[in-house]
Amino acid sequence: MLKRLNYKKIFILSLVIFTLGLSFKFILCSRMAVENNNLKELFLRKSALEKEVSRLGFEDSNLSSLAYVENRAKSLGFVEMKERLISVDINSPIQVASLTR
Repeated sequence: MLKRLNYKKIFILSLVIFTLGLSFKFILCSRMAVENNNLKELFLRKSALEKEVSRLGFEDSNLSSLAYVENRAKSLGFVEMKERLISVDINSPIQVASLTR
């Protein structure tokens, strides 16, 4: 009878450990599935941000091109210099630096 009681205790203990292990595995797998879904969303967001950075880089290079700047300056009323700059008045509040050929 004592032997039967020990086997019963061992069986119940094994059953409890098995149930706890199965529950732990279920909870862990559920959390991993949720984290995997979050990770997938983050990768999609990263991809969208990389595309936006590429688009903005292209737009930046277009807007900073010399041809665009010259056309924009002309549309704002700037005129092209016809004469060479010979001297600069050092005492003036606005100073211009120029390279002459």
